[in-house]
Amino acid sequence: MTNLGFLGLSGFHKKTGYRTNAGRGAVCMVPEQLAKAAAELAELPLARRYSRLADLGSEKQEKSVLEDICRPEYRVPGCTSIVHVKAVQDVDGKVTIQGCSDAKLTAGLVKLLSEGLNGLEKDLILGMEFSEFAVATQLSSFMSPSRANAFSNVLKCIRTQLQAATSGESQTSGGPRTFVSEGQGEDVAVLLSGGVDSSVSLRLLLEQGYRPTPFYLKIWLEDELSHLGECPWEEDLTYAESVCDQINLKVEAVSLQQEYMDSVVEYTIQDAKAGRTPNPDVMCNSRVKFGVFLDRFGEDFSKVASGHYARTRTNHRSGTTELVSSADEWKDQTYFLAHLKQSQVENTLFPIGGYTKARVRELANEYNLPNKARKDSQGICFLGKIKFDEFLEHHLGRQPGLFLEYETGLVLGKHRGFWFYTLGQRKGLGLSGGPWYVVSKNAAENIVYISGKYHEMDKSRTAFSVESLSWISGTPPTREQCAALRVKIRHGPRTIQCRLVLENDTGYVELEENESGLAPGQFAAFYLGDVCLGSGVISADSGLEHAPKASPGASSKRLQAHYIA
Repeated sequence: MTNLGFLGLSGFHKKTGYRTNAGRGAVCMVPEQLAKAAAELAELPLARRYSRLADLGSEKQEKSVLEDICRPEYRVPGCTSIVHVKAVQDVDGKVTIQGCSDAKLTAGLVKLLSEGLNGLEKDLILGMEFSEFAVATQLSSFMSPSRANAFSNVLKCIRTQLQAATSGESQTSGGPRTFVSEGQGEDVAVLLSGGVDSSVSLRLLLEQGYRPTPFYLKIWLEDELSHLGECPWEEDLTYAESVCDQINLKVEAVSLQQEYMDSVVEYTIQDAKAGRTPNPDVMCNSRVKFGVFLDRFGEDFSKVASGHYARTRTNHRSGTTELVSSADEWKDQTYFLAHLKQSQVENTLFPIGGYTKARVRELANEYNLPNKARKDSQGICFLGKIKFDEFLEHHLGRQPGLFLEYETGLVLGKHRGFWFYTLGQRKGLGLSGGPWYVVSKNAAENIVYISGKYHEMDKSRTAFSVESLSWISGTPPTREQCAALRVKIRHGPRTIQCRLVLENDTGYVELEENESGLAPGQFAAFYLGDVCLGSGVISADSGLEHAPKASPGASSKRLQAHYIA
């Protein structure tokens, strides 16, 4: 049916049947059907608007129609998502518009637009002032800048195609076709921390047509550690609730404190007590966030999303889901996710993985998030504002011991307990005459060996052993792949070219560069290109802790008694 009624912003013109936007140079005409649909949409709460658009965008289209639309010549440029739109006129000059997108909200906008314009004469559409369209339809009131940009680009493509049809230009071309992706418009659990990254992730998912349910995981051990400092979880939860209130969603707080204590805190304490260097954040992700939580709530949701800087993609050859480095190499967090299994990775979403940190901050401002100015959290996830040393002291106490010089065996000072120090550590030793570096620890006798010549040690740090290897795909890399890996031994942008020799679930790593920060207990994450394949734990038998060159000249027990008494 031809849609000839027009609405605009103000001032109804009876003869022509459209409203004019008074006070501006251009007249914006909006088809009545489109204006009414947009007005109904604008009256809904924000979350319901997104849901309604997602429903529109989720409506199935015939395969033959998609194949006709999803051609390179109909691809809309300048959009974050993949968008195609096709505008044609029949012999009577009436226009038919069809479109699709892999982002369901954008697909919904295209559907709304096409239904409002279909059946109009081409010249009438070309006479519209598209620059005012988003405002005149009230769609701009809730569109993000990126969505508004996509909307504008769709309108430009419609105009360009109709103008090309007028001039007789051909729109056919060869080349491969682009097809829409599946799997959106789903129910997704979103892990909110109260920080900017997870909050932006929530808004992006909402825009992309997912149906998010936000959760705040309460793993802060406030009952046990409250005497050490402020309790941050209440502030975090308040921020998370404010972010959700903004879009009419309710956040559900889930307590996983006991599970965290059993699976992460105990691991951390035992590793530190054994003189190893634990990584609670790696264990938190594999055992709690994408472990216990996924096991408990996974059946109710298609995916669990978080604010990690990481990406996933399907390897069509193997059928597995790969963990891929983020677009921001400095913020990339695949190292903390390298211990996940395939069953976990295939059920995760990382909405901000394709963005830089700077862009995420910009999005937080564009969304006007309540926490947009909040600083990033630092340190271990359950500690909040508590220092790791204070956590260790609470659980392991203090045990005074000696700092001995590696080269001479001379006593250089006293320490609080070997578990407070890790190999390669320079800061926090409290000694003058440095810089001093921790080069070895004797856990049995509570001695910490230090040296002022850490980078001149006679044993090069170009190799180490790994144990407890875990591969995300479930299959270890091939021998050829093992010869072309890169390894990351801590969070950050640096990876080192290496060769991995495998033997069951252990391996031997040969580095092409010297690395001074190796310590037993650390995780080593392995990469092939931008894909994180998995991880292992640096073994205690890697030869990283150097035996002292010189004898202290007396038994360590006598030394301890003499200096610490």
